Amino acid sequence: MKVYKGTTPVKIYNGNHKMPKIYKGDTLLCSDTYNYHYRVPNLISNGNFPDATGWAAANGTGAVADNTYTHTGNGTQAYPYLSHMLSSSSIIGHVYGATIRFRVTTADCLRLVWQYGNGSGLNPTEKVLNPVQNTWYQRTFVYTAIGATAHLAIAHMYASAAAANGKVMEVQYVSCVDLTALEANLGIEITQENYEDWISKLPNQYIDRFQMW
Repeated sequence: MKVYKGTTPVKIYNGNHKMPKIYKGDTLLCSDTYNYHYRVPNLISNGNFPDATGWAAANGTGAVADNTYTHTGNGTQAYPYLSHMLSSSSIIGHVYGATIRFRVTTADCLRLVWQYGNGSGLNPTEKVLNPVQNTWYQRTFVYTAIGATAHLAIAHMYASAAAANGKVMEVQYVSCVDLTALEANLGIEITQENYEDWISKLPNQYIDRFQMW
């Protein structure tokens, strides 16, 4: 990675040389903890919810304000959810890392669910059982794609359709990264531990267009 003063490169970092901390305003672009030299793409467009583009509400209605997607169940099913199509299809056998922040505003919710894939390409469901009312949960999931679908769903589940009516789930800062591709670009092994450690240092634990490894 080159660091510039104007148009003149004043420092070049290669291999495992220690990087400085680099900021854009208050946003940390590069940390000295890792050898940052690769821009990490977030496969989820609009994961920080400046608006609702690319997201769809099912069994309920959705609205966006203050970088938060609010999903309200309408009583047609016990599992209201929102869904999104990733910017590219997943590659079977590749490992992906996904991060999400979500909560419910009622004590009636049985589980918060993250589901990646559909049909024959359904990956294991990740969930928070009996979530505490108004408590934000930050979760990172690492899994191997078993299908080429790029569909994800985020749900709040209740005992019945009637119980789901009017119930609210809020979602913020959703990211998904192809860790297999990241390993190939960096030349290092990416584990759930070091991926969680890296993403925990980012503002809102969210990958925007500035974040680099």
